[in-house]
Amino acid sequence: MMMPQDIEAERIVLGMLMTDTDAYQRVADILTPKHFYNESHQLIYQAIANLKDNNNPTSFIAVCDELKKANALEKAGNVSYVVDLSGAVTTSVGLEYYCKIIAEKYLRRLITQQACETLKEGQDESVDLDNALEHAYKGLERLQQYAHDDDFEEMDTVLRRVQKNLQDACNSDGITGIPSGFIELDGITSGFHPGELIVVAGRPGMGKTIFALCLAKHAAVVLNIPTAFFSLEMTNEDLGKRLLSNQSKVNSKLMDNGKFEQEDWRKIDLALGQMQGHPIYFNEMAGMTINKLCSKARRIVQEKGVQLILIDYMQLIQSEANKHVTRQEMIAEISRQLKLLAKDLKIPVIVLSQLNRNIESREGVDGKRPHLSDLRDSGSIEQDADLVMFIHRPEYYGYTVDKSGNDLRGIAQIIIAKHRKGALGQVDLKFTPQYSQFEDQA
Repeated sequence: MMMPQDIEAERIVLGMLMTDTDAYQRVADILTPKHFYNESHQLIYQAIANLKDNNNPTSFIAVCDELKKANALEKAGNVSYVVDLSGAVTTSVGLEYYCKIIAEKYLRRLITQQACETLKEGQDESVDLDNALEHAYKGLERLQQYAHDDDFEEMDTVLRRVQKNLQDACNSDGITGIPSGFIELDGITSGFHPGELIVVAGRPGMGKTIFALCLAKHAAVVLNIPTAFFSLEMTNEDLGKRLLSNQSKVNSKLMDNGKFEQEDWRKIDLALGQMQGHPIYFNEMAGMTINKLCSKARRIVQEKGVQLILIDYMQLIQSEANKHVTRQEMIAEISRQLKLLAKDLKIPVIVLSQLNRNIESREGVDGKRPHLSDLRDSGSIEQDADLVMFIHRPEYYGYTVDKSGNDLRGIAQIIIAKHRKGALGQVDLKFTPQYSQFEDQA
């Protein structure tokens, strides 16, 4: 297969750079050696770049000397070839035009190479389909970023967007993102915004999954916002039971043994009618890889218009990284990919996370309170996240009153420990585990 190329354009550009010693500054931000298809031309362009980096002239004599120093003169075609290039042009007029041709040919070669890789993986049935799709998407994404990596925006364009965002904020009672459904929490966060990675962390038993389901239910059932819920631990049926318990106020334990009263059935039937038809999509898969998760997320966003994704939970996601990397490095890669996913899809991604065991060894009501340093496996979670919230229930550790004598029974503290766009703080919610429910305090 003949790869896209224009050897003549490459020759003209190199000749212009040796003819006009000041021309390099006009192309330095457009071309690098790899843009040239011909290997000799790559070497010659690199020699010119080296000379200019040291404030030296780029005449054919200087270029030949630079190639000699690098033991690359013979590979570059010897002195006669360099002389022919420099004598082929007498002016640098049209330099940018020919540089654009070279850059476009290079991008077309990259597209061709990506297509070949995608074709190979598509035909290799030993390659997981979701991994193949994710590799293909990431390859195209890199090409798109490369094609626009030199784009600039005028200040007026940016300010027009800022003005619109300000107008939207004024018309939204301060809630500019997807509301959580908790009044005080939304007052601090202004909702969950496109491109944000939100981490909800806590020790086992704090109610992370229930909290995530409350967020999903408010978005999908109350606001009718299409929502996807990825569960790597619980089945879809288990999640459905918790949602039904939340909506019906029927004890979730009764749903396991079926010992309902007639009134319970009435509540369940009413709740089913209220919830059916609303856009929430569940995906259960133990041991899901980050590539597979991202691929499925992109698919559900494209097919169903999903505007919010929740993932339960980060430490159960498998990495595509080399087996020899540390667990911290694996989590760092997963965290980074989730942030890129949120940014790419332009929707909030909420991921649950475990905390390490350090909390268990600390004493006192304040000692049990989680900190950012307690995030399990990686500090990169903190770095990548736009918002980090801890769920903390002092009652779980036997503390029923705080230092001021306030009752802590049935209280879940939502601690906002990192907020890239705003304030930190704490919101106290009422937690009723038998109904799988978090609520604003009355």
